[in-house]
Amino acid sequence: MKIMTRCMLHPNFSTKIIVIQFLTCICLIEGGHGLIIAAFDSLREELAEKERFKTLVHFLQTHEHLAPEDYSIDFVRYGVQLVNVLVHNAPYMELRLFLQQQFEQLGFDDHLLKLQKKASGDLLHEIEAYNRNRVDIQLLLEESQAHMQAQTELEKAEQELHTTQSRMAMMQSENAANMVELQSELQLMKVPISLFSNDRFG
Repeated sequence: MKIMTRCMLHPNFSTKIIVIQFLTCICLIEGGHGLIIAAFDSLREELAEKERFKTLVHFLQTHEHLAPEDYSIDFVRYGVQLVNVLVHNAPYMELRLFLQQQFEQLGFDDHLLKLQKKASGDLLHEIEAYNRNRVDIQLLLEESQAHMQAQTELEKAEQELHTTQSRMAMMQSENAANMVELQSELQLMKVPISLFSNDRFG
């Protein structure tokens, strides 16, 4: 897989397209995503890149400056498709967000905005698919914070309810004890009253 990824450096665009299509297909099969990520990690080390995928994004960006006779719309389309699959086919959300952020920092999102203005057909479809599947990290963060705040308020309300219930139980216990005490006192009072009544009318 490392050798195949390295073939992306080949100057011929037909070769580049075949390599990118192959990597995309591998990425879609079970366990393939991790293999492609590892292959790009190896390429980064070999080329001494500061960021993973820098070469891939660089190829897509610089391709827009080529002369019309050298320009390959298929290379751009399949390149965007590979990024789309890499990001949105990640096996878990944390990795998906991390990869999305990586490509954004490399300028991929800004590049798509420029492409979208003149894109059509399959390329436009790939760009729209990427944007449609893109996770709004800021919104996700705000929702997470709101959820945490709601959870905190819920826990506070539950604690207050527990405290109130404890107080009510204590008051009920005290009232029950007072009732028992009053009933005992009433029972004691009945005896003198009975004696008094017998002395007066007996």
